[in-house]
Amino acid sequence: MLFDDPFPSSEFDNWAETYDASVSNEQFPFYGYRDVITKIVTLAEPRAGLSFLDLGTGTGNLAMRFAALGCNLLCTDFSPSMLEKARQKLPTARFVLYDLRRDLSPELKRPFDRIVSAYVFHHFDLEDKIRILSNLVHYLAPNGRMIIGDIAFK
Repeated sequence: MLFDDPFPSSEFDNWAETYDASVSNEQFPFYGYRDVITKIVTLAEPRAGLSFLDLGTGTGNLAMRFAALGCNLLCTDFSPSMLEKARQKLPTARFVLYDLRRDLSPELKRPFDRIVSAYVFHHFDLEDKIRILSNLVHYLAPNGRMIIGDIAFK
């Protein structure tokens, strides 16, 4: 864990039980949450057999859309409690406890047809965003896509 971490995993562990209710309330920061998830799915053009890396899967709301279409899922999060909730929803997915701010975990160092993320990257400063995405782009399969959806600020 980072010293003076502004987003410790413990905060997300504590939120895991009520996260799905939070994203359903249609209030900031989750106004339009379903629309963002739907847009990510549309842009990903999922189909059975494609491999997906879901960064910061949380309780698995985005990953569930891809699982329903027969995609192969590897889901990451840095919160054990969030991953446990996602496991309950997605018994066929693979899960890796992983903090995006750290060096890439060995099980993630393989090609993916799609790398997706929803409501994660607003937690990082610009330097971290660039570093994380620059490291991940090397793991896109030929013709792969990276799709990131998030909240926006003025």
